Amino acid sequence: MKLYFVRHGETDMNARNMFYGWYDADINAKGISQAEELRDAFREIHIDKIYSSDLTRALHTAQIIADGRPVEIMPDLREMAYGIWENRTWESMTEADRELLKKWRFDWLDLEIPEGESFMGFYHRVTNGLDQIIQENKGKHVLVVSHNGALSAMHCHLTGAGPKGFWNFNSKQGHYSAVWISEKKLTYDCFNYPLCREKAENIYVDVATRPSESTAYGLHGDHPINLVWAGTKTEIQWEKKEQKNILKEHLDFIFLEEGDEGPDWFAVPTIRVFAKDGIGGWYARGEHREAIYHISSEKKITYLAKDLRTYLQMVIFEQEHAELIKLAEEIKLERPKENLRRFVCPAHNIRLFADRAEAEKQLQLHDISEFMDFKPKKKLYYDCEKVMRKPEIDGYDVFPAGKKFDPFIMTCEENGFTSLQRKRGIYLIWEGNLPKLDLYPVPSLTFFAHDGDGGYFAHMGKDMDTPICFISKELECWTIAGSFRDFVQMVVFEPNWKEKITGEKQEIFETEEELAAFGMLFGLSAPDWKLSENIRRNSFHQIYENIEKAREKMSIL
Repeated sequence: MKLYFVRHGETDMNARNMFYGWYDADINAKGISQAEELRDAFREIHIDKIYSSDLTRALHTAQIIADGRPVEIMPDLREMAYGIWENRTWESMTEADRELLKKWRFDWLDLEIPEGESFMGFYHRVTNGLDQIIQENKGKHVLVVSHNGALSAMHCHLTGAGPKGFWNFNSKQGHYSAVWISEKKLTYDCFNYPLCREKAENIYVDVATRPSESTAYGLHGDHPINLVWAGTKTEIQWEKKEQKNILKEHLDFIFLEEGDEGPDWFAVPTIRVFAKDGIGGWYARGEHREAIYHISSEKKITYLAKDLRTYLQMVIFEQEHAELIKLAEEIKLERPKENLRRFVCPAHNIRLFADRAEAEKQLQLHDISEFMDFKPKKKLYYDCEKVMRKPEIDGYDVFPAGKKFDPFIMTCEENGFTSLQRKRGIYLIWEGNLPKLDLYPVPSLTFFAHDGDGGYFAHMGKDMDTPICFISKELECWTIAGSFRDFVQMVVFEPNWKEKITGEKQEIFETEEELAAFGMLFGLSAPDWKLSENIRRNSFHQIYENIEKAREKMSIL
């Protein structure tokens, strides 16, 4: 059986960013155009049956695509009912509405919206409808036209992500997704395959021309362009030597080392090569995502897994080798609860060329500067400890550099912040203990705590709602949380969070009741997902031993 999924075309309410689920709006002129382009595409695709939500925007889209073929209406495919929030903008909401919305965001799985429905009620309604379609159409090709939230629920159900995976999916208007379903496996052909690009032109840009530092690109032209980076990047994957040796011995998974060169071939879009297999093949990540691909010596590209940990989870537990199982325990990999092999499939979204010259025969490769309205300004930094106001200098983007402190004022010995020190070894900085710290970050960071072992915690902006960084004693900068609240929630409920950075386990034995009591000191409960999975190296901030070392590398006023 093959299932095709389509989200309804654009409505005026989409364009105005309004809340609506069961409110019955029709598609607008752009939505009709999207549906017509989908109709033209599906004329070339065999479809046995078409199902649609009964809401007008979905049914109208389905009828245009059907082009005279019958459409079966199924109310179970409706969007979630938002009750009292229907047909509202954020600006029009009262304070009471906003407070309820905050509660819903915290308890979004089970809280029932007044005059609407709970997420879990919506989820079961939609997935029951999908199961009915699958049971009644085995061996057939079926098109389902529905809504963004309802389609996300369907993808969660099919992939095994479950309700908590809901926010990982987003169905775009003017696109379709397709999945093969058999008794033994499920394979996605495509997700959000773009048909309606608003006539955007693909422009292929050599990744070698991209500025080394992050730059906002001001692109010009009389029509929209779809910028596609082309080329191959080599990425050094830093892992513990013992782990690399085990993977090399048992899986032929060889991480690249400093000085190793990647292959010469060109990829469209570009990919990041980080390991090889010992027989002429390579492992790579997508340019803007963590998906793992394998490129064989014959240049056959295979999608393996959504990220490296999932791939290792799949192959380590297939081997059942004692050393590999021990490694899985060390890096906290659990035995998969489902067959991860079912997601392995050919990667049709990446094209490979033997080299740049071969790519030029089929594509015109550009320099990014050809499509920029302006030349990027040079970056200049000023010492924020000496200069209070940002200087304005023609031809330069000017940023602060150096350290600041955001001291806490302690009011009670036994409050939650003191417990962070006793239980987690995180020493908050307060007015009476400002450290003499030479570390010099470029751009600037604001320090608020240390770990007693040479590591420091800082945030990136004017307050702690900005991302939180950890600077190790080796002067490596890591982004560890999106805000101070997330940071506290992580260190309270995931005592081993630093293992991802150091590779060293920290054995802390606390019961769930003790963790819950600790969290309540801050008014926090256990997170729904593992927050430490978001820890990543921060390449934007460079950390130097002192300002003199920074001046050797950077232009600092």
